[in-house]
Amino acid sequence: MGCGASRPICEAEFLQAHSKQRSNLIEPDEVAITYVWYPADRTNTSKHISLINSIVAVNTSSFAKAERSSKHDVDFLATLSEGPLPVVVGTPIQVSSSMPDSNQSANAFLGQPADTTAIAWQPNYRWPIRLHGTNSIFELRLQMTAQSGEVIGLLLTKAVQDNGGPGNHARMFLYSVVPLHPNQPAAVELRPDESSGEWEWKDTKKALKLDSGQPLYAWAKVEDAGTFYGEHRIFYAEKTGKFCQTYAYKGSAPSFGAVTEKFNMTKDGKGCLMTSRSREASALPEEDPVDGWSLAVAPGIDAALMLGAAVLMEKASFKEHLAMHGSGGGAG
Repeated sequence: MGCGASRPICEAEFLQAHSKQRSNLIEPDEVAITYVWYPADRTNTSKHISLINSIVAVNTSSFAKAERSSKHDVDFLATLSEGPLPVVVGTPIQVSSSMPDSNQSANAFLGQPADTTAIAWQPNYRWPIRLHGTNSIFELRLQMTAQSGEVIGLLLTKAVQDNGGPGNHARMFLYSVVPLHPNQPAAVELRPDESSGEWEWKDTKKALKLDSGQPLYAWAKVEDAGTFYGEHRIFYAEKTGKFCQTYAYKGSAPSFGAVTEKFNMTKDGKGCLMTSRSREASALPEEDPVDGWSLAVAPGIDAALMLGAAVLMEKASFKEHLAMHGSGGGAG
């Protein structure tokens, strides 16, 4: 179907097929566009705005109080919204082996009955993806768990000042439970390097792990380029565990001021992601419509990576760390 004059950017023309990466969080569809939907604003601490506005004196104890008081649990699903339906965990096939325990737990969080027969392991068995963890003004930690119960990785956002306190810089990372490169070292907790002329991270030698104790590996870093069009870039991890100096993906809003409603991303000059925010009718008639993000991911592109980047970029777009930092006299 062609694109009408009312659509400045045509999905069918913008989203071009890509050669898939050697390693992916989720095996991409190399033929069709993957459509994903998830609810908006789940990483917004707006219910704690009264606390933020009440803090006038900017000092370590105030920041610590704001961080503790704003911390809350987050739990939502990202689902395939169009195209092939996700394979239901527990779909029986004619074999005698038992279904892995991980799928029992996935059935539990999706409200599906457990099934003791094996499942059909198809590419979409991981969807929907559950994102769950904690959120606060200065930090977001969300675990990505597949429908199968398999842990995919961790989304992490931290906001800090140049001097190491909370404030005006937000950095976004995506970690995986499997290494991106052979012999890649496990990830460590990072903190700002106060001695650096540029604002950079240095490791603390403390291993970064899931709550279960499972080690994590650096996969990608998302950076806000600070432009009027909300440009963001994604950098893959190197085999050393550090991040590449050259970005692999670049994205921005299609027009000035639209970054909170639409966002497009390219790889090697070709479109790989289109996002748009809209209000969707609830499945239950008594519930209000839900604001959500729709992602259209090009063939060959890792949809889990695009999902993780989109969630991180939405968290950064709220600028909560800047509001808190500025409440005491502006961003340093």
